[in-house]
Amino acid sequence: IGAEVLPARGAAELLADRPGQAVATFGAGLIAAGPDAEVERADCLGYLALMAALHGDLNHASELVTQAVEATESSSSSGLEEHLPPAATVAQARVHLERNEMPRAHNQLRLADAALRIAPDRVVNAVGGLVAAEGRLAEGRATSAVEMIRHLRLGWSPPAWLDAALALLESRAWVATGDTGAAVAAARRAGPSAPAGTTIAMAEAKLAAGDHRAAQLLLRSLDGDQEEVPAPLQLARWLADARLGYATGDEARGRRALRQALRAGLAQQARLPF
Repeated sequence: IGAEVLPARGAAELLADRPGQAVATFGAGLIAAGPDAEVERADCLGYLALMAALHGDLNHASELVTQAVEATESSSSSGLEEHLPPAATVAQARVHLERNEMPRAHNQLRLADAALRIAPDRVVNAVGGLVAAEGRLAEGRATSAVEMIRHLRLGWSPPAWLDAALALLESRAWVATGDTGAAVAAARRAGPSAPAGTTIAMAEAKLAAGDHRAAQLLLRSLDGDQEEVPAPLQLARWLADARLGYATGDEARGRRALRQALRAGLAQQARLPF
């Protein structure tokens, strides 16, 4: 398969709920892209950056975006901002957001919006909306974040991996509004696509409701399954465990968990969760 086909094929696989296969396809696109296929190379790099950013590998996502920019500059196209793949700008927006660089995140989302008008992509558009909703939540506009997530689902059925990410963010937003019942319901909607994320989101909701026993049982269920918990969820897990420790008077546990969270955050320069 030629390099010119693989970015579109990978995008179709993302839409068809095959994210693992999509990543493999984008990787194959990088291998297939020769000197005359810099635009396709930039597309593949942008999508790979987007998936890395969503999985919390902020360092790798940022590196991939830099490579996408270089590939775009090397192509025969003119106008870097106009032609940089939308996936790359959304990926960079999420990196900035997780590092609590809000003005930069907003700027990248504006660039992504302009790029998506030129090259529409429903999945990338929805992920951009997810990042924007996360930004609203970070700014204290939890109800607005919930409304945006609902809007992102209108008129289509997002692939399960994306719908799970929307549900988990919605759960966090409901916690921020004080509606822990809605938070638990949203977390459950994430379903089997994100088992560890669902468990942590439900623990956060139970913590917010003051049900420390339920939160403890949920977090304890993750013990021994470190390899099953993705890096960004490990950070959320340690922060929830820290809050649980301090809330129950177990300051040693709280400090221990907070040290783990700080170590995980420092590795990716992630500041927003703190």
